[in-house]
Amino acid sequence: MSEVQLQQVKDRGSFKEYLLLADEDEKVVEGYLNEGIMYAITVNQEVAGVCLFLEIEDETIELKNIALARGTEEKGSGRKLWS
Repeated sequence: MSEVQLQQVKDRGSFKEYLLLADEDEKVVEGYLNEGIMYAITVNQEVAGVCLFLEIEDETIELKNIALARGTEEKGSGRKLWS
């Protein structure tokens, strides 16, 4: 069974390619790349994607971007992430 985890990202630039899977406008991605909190999505300790959360207000958080690498879709990783 696959183990899916989130790990906070420090070096955001190395995860830009994942963000571009979900948001193909590079200028838009560069506009929010260094905002909020970014997590690497790992499956069995290997990076499979990324998600980025922005605090909009005190009690509101926006999921700005979430993407899984090609080849990891439809294997249940996304469902496990949300459970």
